[in-house]
Amino acid sequence: RATPLCEQGRLVLSLCDEDLAGRAGLECLDAESGEVRWQISTDASVKNSAVSAGDGCLTAVSVTGRLYLVDGNAGCVQWEADLPGFPERWIYTAPTVADGVVYAGGKKGYGAYSVETGARQWYSELDSQDNWACYARPQVYGDLVIALIQRRGLVALHRQSGEIVWEQSLGVEYQYSTPVVTGDLL
Repeated sequence: RATPLCEQGRLVLSLCDEDLAGRAGLECLDAESGEVRWQISTDASVKNSAVSAGDGCLTAVSVTGRLYLVDGNAGCVQWEADLPGFPERWIYTAPTVADGVVYAGGKKGYGAYSVETGARQWYSELDSQDNWACYARPQVYGDLVIALIQRRGLVALHRQSGEIVWEQSLGVEYQYSTPVVTGDLL
């Protein structure tokens, strides 16, 4: 269900491995030839897309809640960071990146992590659990990170503190796509 990341002549695929046979991770193909450039293993399946983090790097999060920053040229892990609750998370949501910060999480909560070091800047708990998988990636708008939280609605977190700025209840269950920001509309 993950859309491949296509940039800089490469196609990055998320790999699932529900049999826990060591095949979960990311695989990079040459976009022109289809030849494998590199493959890295992750602790568990990556259920959504890798995201560009700038300077040839990309970021992805495993279903269990481990966040990775990968050098997209060399195909090596730069750092790993465990979200609170790892390895008992249920994250199907791709991270998002803005201004040197990776925002990652799911229904249980979101955190902000430095692209450079992986250090956690804040974490905001939103629910007691992640169940009911949701594929909607959070969106950045000005000073806000706006997430679609299944069985809750839209939650806008302040990008510097993680505090809830506003919330809009919606009748959403799970497996929704990413909201779109256009101009001043979501």
